[in-house]
Amino acid sequence: MKANPRYMHASIVDVAEQCHLYAYRTTVAQSMREYPDHTIEAIKNEIDYMIKYRVMIPEMYESIREDLRRSAVPAHMFLKSKFLPNGSFDKLKARLVAGGNWQIEGTYGDTASPTVNPITVNTLINIMTVYDLECEAIDISGAFLSTPVLPSDKQQYIKLVPEVAQLWIRLYPEHRKYLHRDGYIYEIGKIYKWT
Repeated sequence: MKANPRYMHASIVDVAEQCHLYAYRTTVAQSMREYPDHTIEAIKNEIDYMIKYRVMIPEMYESIREDLRRSAVPAHMFLKSKFLPNGSFDKLKARLVAGGNWQIEGTYGDTASPTVNPITVNTLINIMTVYDLECEAIDISGAFLSTPVLPSDKQQYIKLVPEVAQLWIRLYPEHRKYLHRDGYIYEIGKIYKWT
């Protein structure tokens, strides 16, 4: 097998990071060039979930206290291409994410989402192999967003970056009134804390 010259002088960590970023962090502009219709559909689906579960509620800039405006965290949209088992393109998934790196470390304590242990996955695969069982994966759309948030839970102002704000008002023209002259839409967002 011949080595790919592109990665000859890169460490395995660098290669993995590049592949991860390519797979998970396609920008809106990149995605619009390659799959314009799919991009709009994926972004609309993500915004629909935000609205349905009242995850982000637009507010008039003037009604937000000045200290809360200053601490508003920018939110970006990124897309991921999904492929069928035969390698052909299937669809795009969009995710709106807040820039947690703008927040003061430790503000919300532990906010990590628990993930399955790889040992558990491997054990289940072995059991399925021994007993000739079948496995099925299920994706519950919007499951993370439907987590109930209590009135006592912390909230954080989010500002949609201009690129996302423009798409938001393109899809929901009635929200144009929330577009501030700086190009952002300011929203109050839920902060999820796993316990």
